[in-house]
Amino acid sequence: MRTPLNLYTALTLLTSTIPPTMAAMPSSTTIHQFPLPTWLENIAVRPNGHLLVTLLTTPELHLIDPTAKTTTLIHTFAKDTSTNITGLLGLAELAPDNFAFVAGHIPQTATPGTYSIWSADFRGGSSSAAVVQKLADVPGGQLLNGLAPLNAHTLLIADSMAGVLWTLDTRTRASSVALDHASLKPGRDAAGAFVKAGVNGLRVRAGFAYYSNSATGALSRVAVDCATGRVTGKVETLATGLLDADDFAFGKGGSAVFVARNTGGVVEVREGGVVEGLDVGGVLGATSAAFGRTRGDGDVLYVSTIGRVNGTFVEGGKVVAIKL
Repeated sequence: MRTPLNLYTALTLLTSTIPPTMAAMPSSTTIHQFPLPTWLENIAVRPNGHLLVTLLTTPELHLIDPTAKTTTLIHTFAKDTSTNITGLLGLAELAPDNFAFVAGHIPQTATPGTYSIWSADFRGGSSSAAVVQKLADVPGGQLLNGLAPLNAHTLLIADSMAGVLWTLDTRTRASSVALDHASLKPGRDAAGAFVKAGVNGLRVRAGFAYYSNSATGALSRVAVDCATGRVTGKVETLATGLLDADDFAFGKGGSAVFVARNTGGVVEVREGGVVEGLDVGGVLGATSAAFGRTRGDGDVLYVSTIGRVNGTFVEGGKVVAIKL
C-alpha cells in the first residue's frame, strides 16, 4: 500500500522551538537501522533488556537485542488482508513481559472504528517469540496513539485526532472516554480540519497520567484512579515549548522527563518546567524513548527515530542508545 505521507505529516509539526539551554554532550550509538523509509513509532524494553519497536510505515512489531545488535520480526499484519491494519503505534507493558500495542488502518483521513489494541505475550518461555492476539476494538477511536497501563487489565489510550483519553477494560473489551479536555486537542486549520496531532505520548506514574501534546508543545498531567480509570483531579501544565513532542520516558527518581521530538532529538524537562536539549548527533526525528532495565544499561536511554528532516525521509528509522 502506498505510504500515506500526509497523515504522517499531521503527526508532527513543521516548526520547532530551540531549547533554552543545552546539556553536556552524552555519548550515543546506533543499535539498529531499518531501510529507508521506515518510521519507528514506539519503543519499549522487556525485562530481559531486549527492545520492542512498532513500525508505522508497515504493520510490524520487531524485537532488537541491544547487545548483539540483531533484530527479529515478531509479527506482521502486512499479509493479513482480513484485519486491514497498515501501521502500529503505541506500545506499553500491560503485565510483566506482556505488551499491548495499537494497530490500525492509517489512511489519509482516519476513520472511527478502524483501531484496535493487541498484545504480544512473551511469557511462554521463548526469548524471541510471542503469542500475538487481539485484545479489543475501540469503535470510537479516531487516531489512537500512546497508551499506558492503569492496572493489569485496564489501559489508558491517547487519541491524537479526537483529542481525548480513552480507558479500555481488556476483560470486557469495553472502552469509554476518561478525559475530554482542551489540553488534549489537535491542531486544526481555519476550516476545522485536522492538521496536527494533539495528545500523543502517555505515561502513568504514582497516580497521575502524564501526556504530551504535539500541536501545543505542552507536557501535562492529571490525577487518575488506577483502579477505575476515572480522572480525579484538575489538569496541570508542567512544561511548554516542546513543539513536536511525542513519547517520553521518566528519568531516575522521576525528577526529569526525557521527551522525544519528531522534528528534533530529545529534550530533558526538569522540575519547574526547565528544558535542556540533549546534544546528540544522529537522532533525526525522535519518536519515543525508554530506559534500559538491566544492570548494565540502566543509564542508557533508547530512542526510536523516523529519519526525517524538514518533512523528507533521508534515512531509515533507527534505534539509538544514549548513555547519560
